[in-house]
Amino acid sequence: MRRITKVPAMMTGALVLLVALSLPQTAQAGSTEVDLGAPSADIPRLPEIQPASAPTTRTPSDDPAYGTWQNDFLAAADVIRQGHPDELAEVVVGDDLNSGTVGFAAAAPAEALEQLGKLGRVRVTENLGYTEKSVSDTAAQVYSLAKATLGPEAELNTYYDGADGNFHVKYSSSAPADDAYLRSSISAQLVLPGNKRLVVESDPSDMLEMQNLQGGHVTYWSGILMCTSAFPVKKRDGADIGVLTAGHCPGATTQWVPGGGMYFSVQPNSQSTSSSYPGGDFRWLRSSEMFDGLTWTGTDYRRFAGAGIAALNSNICKYGATTGYGCSRVAQLFVGSQSRVLPEDGGGLYDVYPLTCSATNITAGGDSGGPWYSQNVAYGVHTAGGASRSCWSSAALALSRFNLVLWTGP
Repeated sequence: MRRITKVPAMMTGALVLLVALSLPQTAQAGSTEVDLGAPSADIPRLPEIQPASAPTTRTPSDDPAYGTWQNDFLAAADVIRQGHPDELAEVVVGDDLNSGTVGFAAAAPAEALEQLGKLGRVRVTENLGYTEKSVSDTAAQVYSLAKATLGPEAELNTYYDGADGNFHVKYSSSAPADDAYLRSSISAQLVLPGNKRLVVESDPSDMLEMQNLQGGHVTYWSGILMCTSAFPVKKRDGADIGVLTAGHCPGATTQWVPGGGMYFSVQPNSQSTSSSYPGGDFRWLRSSEMFDGLTWTGTDYRRFAGAGIAALNSNICKYGATTGYGCSRVAQLFVGSQSRVLPEDGGGLYDVYPLTCSATNITAGGDSGGPWYSQNVAYGVHTAGGASRSCWSSAALALSRFNLVLWTGP
């Protein structure tokens, strides 16, 4: 039986988000809390896999004890996202990775409550006064306005921060820093959803860097080690097969090594994306060879059953040719970056939006293009790293933009 507790509307949506990051909690003012109780036995689950032993220093790891419920929760949230885009406000995974919060702008749709009720351990908050779509649209607008105000030569990162529920702009420019002017220039053309704020800070130490070159052992160009590759893919309506990597990685790649001695020649017409809507940093390398459908994850080879959308505080793991295996929690959404590629690749500015970023930096040069995943769900293709975070583009967006499906083998 569901228990619905209504409380007076006093606290802001941003504060609701802060509390939601630490579960379980009592009901918050300004929202309706719905306790969905125990899980239902009939929820469809992805096939479970048992990864090889991961380094003990990486916690939490990509373990079924963490990943199975989390991925079911994120899949259910995505169904709600597609069916109720004008009502869904936020999705947050609990600290234990076996509970979560889903928020709605107004009352939760009955279909959404039914969907989440099959999982159990989900807290629903209502009447938050904003939607996930409005947050995403505002984040894109913040990035665009900041670029226009700072000019084409400034380094820039904008993002929606899960810790405080606000929009942030960090920048590095040759001109004297003027946070107040930049904030007022952007704010004058912006309507922020809910009670969220715009935070502007000149911070050269926290710029992102596109992490190609320097030690990647997966893709080669003219004999030089360049980047990592992600997931094998196939054209949805054709026979072409290839592999995903980052858009800023070379399109003239001549060889690919998926963790071992397997090579192939890339066919002409490698496709890449730009930051223009709907964005993403992807490249699809077509091959004349047959793939077996396996992806090296840093601990084992596995087949990926589908692509998902990561939420705040979810635990997502990665493989990079330089740093290997690692996992981190999601901390920032809808990230825009006008950042420099590594000096060895010319040091120019690279413009990309949107990215998802982790709470810690666990990547380095050479990791660009590698997979971000949980169990057998593909979440991202690695793009960049900075002092405090690692960032990826959505794998689901890559499949959509290129009209691809994940290839699991003949």
